[in-house]
Amino acid sequence: MAQLIDLMKGRQVGVIIHANFVDAAPARRLAEMTGAQVLSLPAAVCASDSVNSYNALFESVLLSLEEATR
Repeated sequence: MAQLIDLMKGRQVGVIIHANFVDAAPARRLAEMTGAQVLSLPAAVCASDSVNSYNALFESVLLSLEEATR
């Protein structure tokens, strides 16, 4: 874990991505240790209320990534 933290800090990783169907606690813990933010993304169609098609899935993921990297 220490190597991962050092690598993330050295490469200035700002975002940790995780699927919205998994427990976010490990990602949040890593974010606290590295200063990164956690981004929860839908992994499939109907994985969230606003994602009801493949187009909506890709749009949701891309918009979330775009906002997180600003």
